[in-house]
Amino acid sequence: MRTAIEPDRFEAQVAELGACFGAQTAEIVPADRMLYALRDA
Repeated sequence: MRTAIEPDRFEAQVAELGACFGAQTAEIVPADRMLYALRDA
């Protein structure tokens, strides 16, 4: 199972299958690191 997929492939799988699992990446959730830093401060 691949979890690191490109955003366009993620969207295509959701459209085709109705669901998709993916790993978080800086491309998908660019603010994630900043939000965790704020939470931990």
